[in-house]
Amino acid sequence: MSVLPPKLLTLVFVLGRRRVLLGMKKRGFGAGNWNGFGGKKEPGESLRCCARRELMEESGLTAPEEAFRERGFLSFLMESDGMQDVSGAVSKVLHVFVYSVAEESCTGEPTESEEMRPQWYAIGDVPYENMWLDDKVWLPHLLEDDTGELCLNADFTFESKGQLRDDWKLWKWPSSSLMLAAFELEAEQGDPGSGGAPAECGAGLDGT
Repeated sequence: MSVLPPKLLTLVFVLGRRRVLLGMKKRGFGAGNWNGFGGKKEPGESLRCCARRELMEESGLTAPEEAFRERGFLSFLMESDGMQDVSGAVSKVLHVFVYSVAEESCTGEPTESEEMRPQWYAIGDVPYENMWLDDKVWLPHLLEDDTGELCLNADFTFESKGQLRDDWKLWKWPSSSLMLAAFELEAEQGDPGSGGAPAECGAGLDGT
């Protein structure tokens, strides 16, 4: 089994007034867990375009590119398993770029897809017991932030998908602008074949 370079992914949380939209993952990596909406960055695709595309595909919601706010960068080492591609090769290092979108910026209604079943949760009722083990470490900080500016950086190691090592690290930043350079650098390093600047988000994402 071959091991791939770090996988770049996005993760989006739609935030309303004291509530958050989560999705139950129905298949694939993380099946059976509640989570935000997201997935793998495609070659040449910007991080925001990836986040926007994944939100639409998994929840039926669309939002303008500028509505996606950088909220965190999470790094995961999967010691015993990882994210497998169609060839069977595995990425054991996952780099996840976290975004938030305000509910009022979204168009459409949350709709179940082949991958996710959306459901609104009050901030105090988020089902951490049925989420990835790291979520209860960092996600409450994001959800309880009333400024919309707090940005998080964290490192986690999973011995297996059900066992998180306790030597994780978490840093909090007062503004997402402080992480923009890190976002851009990480995306460039992980997408060497993009041929320059990422393409603009496709018009088809908003049905036009």
